[in-house]
Amino acid sequence: MKYIIGRKLIFLMTLSYFLSGCTGITIYIGKKMAVNEIDDYFDLTDPQEEWLEPRLDYHVDHFRKDTLKEMYHILSESKGLYEDGITEQEVDIVISRFESLSERELSILLKDMVIFLAMMDDKQLYHAKKINKEREKEAQEEIAQDKLLQAKKTEDEKIKNIIENYEKWYGSLKQRQIEFIAKLYKEDPNQFNVEVKLGPEDEFAQKFAEIFSEKTDPKLRKTRLEDWKNNPAKMVGNFSLKDSFQQIKKNQRKFPKIDALMTQEQRKHFISKIESTMEKIKEYSL
Repeated sequence: MKYIIGRKLIFLMTLSYFLSGCTGITIYIGKKMAVNEIDDYFDLTDPQEEWLEPRLDYHVDHFRKDTLKEMYHILSESKGLYEDGITEQEVDIVISRFESLSERELSILLKDMVIFLAMMDDKQLYHAKKINKEREKEAQEEIAQDKLLQAKKTEDEKIKNIIENYEKWYGSLKQRQIEFIAKLYKEDPNQFNVEVKLGPEDEFAQKFAEIFSEKTDPKLRKTRLEDWKNNPAKMVGNFSLKDSFQQIKKNQRKFPKIDALMTQEQRKHFISKIESTMEKIKEYSL
């Protein structure tokens, strides 16, 4: 959780762009939500807020016109793979395409984040760290409560939840399919864990965290931020989602085994869900 500030800002900006995809009203609401949330962290000055809002407008426009269009194409091409069953290699290819798209989009966001941070004074950075510490405590309490609830669940209850999730995509499952999924879970429960974290070994995350540390010399902070501002590639050049997506690929290797047991009707149900997602993406991109 040490690097939650970086992930929090990325999440806020990305979420606001996604929410801003439908109409002029939601564009306004999504953008204001992001500005207000970021203001809670940094107590923005008027000039800083004036800089932030048009940059959000730019990213909203880019997300709708370019990112969603690419997401639509990836889903459209991958849809055909599911008609006759999908292999582990094909799953890796689809996930890799989303990985490339995510890397590209986050690098664009991070470049503006560098410029944004270079505008902050020490007081604002320390304020952000204080707010982050409070939010992190709340988040840890929620995580602890969730883990406690999960720990109280029996193995059968956990398997039941997994089955329900699969049935949302495939429709009603047959008994042999349920038994196979239960067998996979009992062999290795971790393969059904979708939690992916940005590790502390990430060089970008370490550098980013140093900016908010009281131990960092103010002159070094200022020099680094100015250096990053003039050359954002120095900050984002080492940023990578590779480890996160490798974990996703590892967790999804069970999918072809489960998919192989599905009937054509169940695959049609799955494809209809993909098509529904594609329609929503298409609507958001207008």
